[in-house]
Amino acid sequence: MDRYNDDDIVLLLTATVTPQFSYMAHKAEERLRQYIVAIDWYLHHTPYKIVIGENSGCYDLLDNFDKQFADRMELVCYQETNSTRNYGYNEMTILQKCHEQSRFLRGASLIAKITGRNIVKNINLILSQIRSPRGNFFAAETGLKIQYINARCFFFTSGMWDKVIALKGGVGAISYKEIREGKIPPPGIYVDVETAYGSLIRKELRKDRKAFRLLHYPIDISGVSGYYGTTIDMGLGTKIVQYMKSMIKSILFEIKIRRKMFFD
Repeated sequence: MDRYNDDDIVLLLTATVTPQFSYMAHKAEERLRQYIVAIDWYLHHTPYKIVIGENSGCYDLLDNFDKQFADRMELVCYQETNSTRNYGYNEMTILQKCHEQSRFLRGASLIAKITGRNIVKNINLILSQIRSPRGNFFAAETGLKIQYINARCFFFTSGMWDKVIALKGGVGAISYKEIREGKIPPPGIYVDVETAYGSLIRKELRKDRKAFRLLHYPIDISGVSGYYGTTIDMGLGTKIVQYMKSMIKSILFEIKIRRKMFFD
């Protein structure tokens, strides 16, 4: 079976150097440094083109990198003005802007969306799992019920763009406070992007059991949480356990798919 070439794959890194929301961790100078470290890692450890979607007007972001990488990097930058929805809605806006403006993405078959300050240390291993074309599909780390996904890093084919962008209007349209108080969101309304993607995947699975691929490997992230400001890094012991859990979960997931146990 044919496989995606390196040129078919694009890493889409979302970035906010100067956050609008006060609860987002770290000052702009520190966030910028973290983005530079992460982007530099991808330039040196992967062969893929990189699109950086930045929504706080850091138009000179690419000036921090060696010109030898100029043909592998593309910046889509603008100044976000939304402050009524959560950061997930703003991230969806980044994806929309990149879809509309990026040259690299127009030629991509498979997109890896990554939170820009995070280094996915096993990105090449994960991509080796999903390089074989399967039509239009998602691949992500999630639970067996797919209530939400790990949105720091997930993968989708170019044919899924319209469905991804269509989620934007409902993201953050209900608050965590309302959910805690027992309010049930109507269809198409989501508290965050993680839940929105989970809903989309369940919907696609009802139509096509090949529409989603549960990752066989855990996403091995090194970096900083934008919300809490805490360090994200798996120690060796945790990594071994997580790899074993992921393998078992992927087997159970395949059993559910083969038995057509789709998700309500």
